[in-house]
Amino acid sequence: MGDENGKRNDFIKLHRMHQLASAQVACLVAAWMRKKDLQNASASKANNQCIWTKVMDDALIDAYLNQHNIGNRVGGTFTTHAFENIVNELKAKFSDKLIDKERIQNRMKHIKRCWFSCYDIFKNGMSGFGWDPITEFFIAEPEVWQQLIEIKPAAAEWKTKPIRNYEKLVQLYGKDRATGQYAETALEMRKRKASIEVENNVGGHNFETIDEVEFIISQQEIHLDNEDAVNMDAQIPTQPSKSQAESFVGSSSKKKSAKKGKVDDENISNAIEHVAQAIMSSTHEMIKSNELPIPEHEVWSLLNQLGVEQHITSTCYLFLVQRPKMLRALLGCPFEHRKDLLLQMLDGENLR
Repeated sequence: MGDENGKRNDFIKLHRMHQLASAQVACLVAAWMRKKDLQNASASKANNQCIWTKVMDDALIDAYLNQHNIGNRVGGTFTTHAFENIVNELKAKFSDKLIDKERIQNRMKHIKRCWFSCYDIFKNGMSGFGWDPITEFFIAEPEVWQQLIEIKPAAAEWKTKPIRNYEKLVQLYGKDRATGQYAETALEMRKRKASIEVENNVGGHNFETIDEVEFIISQQEIHLDNEDAVNMDAQIPTQPSKSQAESFVGSSSKKKSAKKGKVDDENISNAIEHVAQAIMSSTHEMIKSNELPIPEHEVWSLLNQLGVEQHITSTCYLFLVQRPKMLRALLGCPFEHRKDLLLQMLDGENLR
C-alpha cells in the first residue's frame, strides 16, 4: 500500500509539473500571438491613416478660408464644390498622404474643438489681451492674467500654451460660435467617443499605432487623423523637411521596429524552448528516480550478502525492488549497517 501511494504521489507531482509547464507555454504562445495580432492590426490601421503635421493643419485652414472668401460657403455651410476644391488643393500639396473629404472634415472638427476651448475664454476681444501671430501665445500683463484666471480658471492653461491660426479660425467660425451653431450636443459627444472606441479596438484588443508613429507622437511632431487621438497644440521644435520625415519614418524607425520585433520573437522562442527543456529534464529525472540503481538479481545477491534470514528474504526483496528510493538509500549506507537499516525500513512499513 505504501509503495502504491508513493508511486501515486510521484505521478501526481509529475502531472502537476507538466500542467504548470504547459500553462507557461500557453501563456507565452498567447502573448506572442497577441503581439502579432497587435502588430498586424496596427500596421493595417497605420496604412489607412492620414498623419497630420502642423504644416498640413496650416494648409487645411488656409484652404477652408480661401473657399470662405470666394463665396463657396452658404449660410455657414461649405458647399460640395468647396470640399472638392479643398481636397484637391491638399492632395496637390501633399501627394503622399491619404486625403479625402471625410478626413479633412474630421481633422477640422478636431481643430475647431481645440480652438473653441480657447475662443470661449478670449472671445469679444478681452480687454488687455492680444494674440501674437509670431509666438502664437496670448499676451497680457501679469495682473491682467491674474484677474482673468480668478474669473475663469480655465484661462490658466493658455498662459503657457500656444494656439495656432487663432485669427484665421475666428474669421471662419467666430460668428457661428457666437450663435451656438457649432456647439456639440451630449448625444454627438457620446457618438464621437463611441466611434473612436470602436476604431481603436481590433480583434478584442485595444492597440496603439505602429512603433514609428508612436515614437513621433511621443515627440509631439505629428497628429493622427483620429481627431481625438492627440491635442492640436503639440509643438515641433524644428520642422523637418519632407525627405527627412520620410527618411526617418521609412528607414530608421522601421528598422528599429523590425529589429525589436525580431528580438521579441527570439526571446519568446527561447523561453518556450527553455520550458520544453525543463519538462523533458524533469520527466527524465522523475523516470530516473523510479529506476532501480542495480538490477533485480543483484538485489537478491545483496540480501544474501547481508545475511538476511531466509523467511524474510522474499519480503525484503519485494520491498526493495518496489521502492527504488529505499534501495538507493540502503546502498548509500556503510555495508556493516545495511542490515540494521533494512530491518528498520521493514518495521516502518509493518512488514516484519
